[in-house]
Amino acid sequence: MSYYQLSPDNVTWTDVVPDPSIVVYRPWSETVDLMDEHQRGLGFATLEWDWANVLMDGTVAYMLQQFCVPPAQSAVVHVRTLVDDVDSEGLRIQKHFRAIMSAVEVKEHLLRMDQDYVRGVHIDFMQVIERPEFERIRTAIFATNENNLNCGAFDMPGGYGYFGMTNMNPARVIKVSLFDMIEVRSLLLNAGEQNLQCGVIDPDSDFGYFGCYNSPGDIVKIRLSTMARIGVLTFNANEDYPTSAIIDTDGGYAYFGTYTSPGRVVKVQLSDFTRVGAVTLSAGENLLTCAAIDADGDYGYFGCLVNPGIVVKVRLSDMVRVGAVTLEANEGNLRSAALDSGRNVGYFGTAVSSAVRRVVEIRLSDLVRTGVLEGASGEWDFRGLAIDRGNGYLYGGTNGTPADVVKWQYTTGVRVGAVELDTGENYIRALGVDVDRGYIYAGLYLSPSEVVELGVG
Repeated sequence: MSYYQLSPDNVTWTDVVPDPSIVVYRPWSETVDLMDEHQRGLGFATLEWDWANVLMDGTVAYMLQQFCVPPAQSAVVHVRTLVDDVDSEGLRIQKHFRAIMSAVEVKEHLLRMDQDYVRGVHIDFMQVIERPEFERIRTAIFATNENNLNCGAFDMPGGYGYFGMTNMNPARVIKVSLFDMIEVRSLLLNAGEQNLQCGVIDPDSDFGYFGCYNSPGDIVKIRLSTMARIGVLTFNANEDYPTSAIIDTDGGYAYFGTYTSPGRVVKVQLSDFTRVGAVTLSAGENLLTCAAIDADGDYGYFGCLVNPGIVVKVRLSDMVRVGAVTLEANEGNLRSAALDSGRNVGYFGTAVSSAVRRVVEIRLSDLVRTGVLEGASGEWDFRGLAIDRGNGYLYGGTNGTPADVVKWQYTTGVRVGAVELDTGENYIRALGVDVDRGYIYAGLYLSPSEVVELGVG
């Protein structure tokens, strides 16, 4: 366990010995009863403020300066906010709001609490966790018959992953606690709701949307918290086999790319779960197997399972095809996508041949191919991409036996390294990175399926 103090100029971190009058360090065994259930079992000691009421004065700033976490580390801070309110009869009551957030979020949270109705903030404890190395850590193995994980969506702040199964009728959606690396619940869908190929989630609204490989396509809506099926939306004729999906949670829409020739993109309004539009792409822009959306929700970029590969740009507000870029020979069969809108670049994973081990970079504004990220021997067929925009890293998950997770510094084009998973941990189909906590999660197409946790390094 390490403790750090921030210098007055907010630049330098130095090792410190905690003042016992302010903080209490206790072994994990003595503080586990203070933690939310999903935080147990991590095996980390904690830094705890001894349930002291922290009023909105200089004390808060002092504690944050004393014990915020350096950028090279991650932390989980439990905060209780004590708020004065009135009930329906006008009597004053007190409410406790509990949240789990990073050290930076705590600072922002406390600054926002400078309002009359906030009487105090309890900081229960802070976990100071050394950032894990770029290596395999552990795995969550699904139950028997929960086979062939083929898509996934991650709620990193909430600590959950949601994974759709294929080659099953009906299919299942599996909820995994990423903090504990255990299966939380399995949802069996209705008959005919089969072969889940894509999925997106809106954690704030508590809903997820998973695409069934049907003709016409079906989208199943589920409630995330209880893992309950809400309903199904069937597309129009010829809008078949949804195999890629993106979501604009702020705008309230999801978009699904079809496995048709040419491909189609179907727009779904989430508020009432209705189909509100679609666009048919140009001839040859077929089989939309991956997609990504820009930060503002203005444009979607859809990758085609053709060789050479094609990336198509769609303006989402009015569902208009803006343009497309055709990649070079053997840079095809696009299976994964990730964007950094701030740097105006997108990345698409190819899957043609072990001789062409590339993730291709394009410039988003004018759809120009600008370079490649190369994998080493055996690192090809990238079925998942996950991006850390703040630090400039891209992670690619392969369809190998065993699978690899490859790390690039995409701002410089340099391959940093790779982690080969254990024997039998094959066929990555979903990849996500929790930048704040420092972990990567890879969903595997196995029987039964697995999710592997790695450190980011």
